[in-house]
Amino acid sequence: MTELQPWECLMKRIVWKQLGDIRDKKILDFGSGIGVTANYLAEHNDVTAIEPDEDSVKERWADNQYTQIIGSANELRRFADESFDMIIMIQRRKPRPFARTSEG
Repeated sequence: MTELQPWECLMKRIVWKQLGDIRDKKILDFGSGIGVTANYLAEHNDVTAIEPDEDSVKERWADNQYTQIIGSANELRRFADESFDMIIMIQRRKPRPFARTSEG
């Protein structure tokens, strides 16, 4: 299992706290990466995760059962309108080194 960087753990915990206690929902995690959020939400929900990067899916977290699809936004065509109670997309950005800018 891939270990998360401390900043990424903190970000995920903040988002999960903001989401609150979600149970018995049908959720789409779009751009699921290694599946950390999909896995977390799958503890009490029916989760489908879509991720285009096969390498990320190979390293996915899967302690809880969820459906993993490898593909792009085109995969959304598989589902009828209003198939999900919630759609989540958490964009991960790596911290950038501090850069000074000169002001003229």
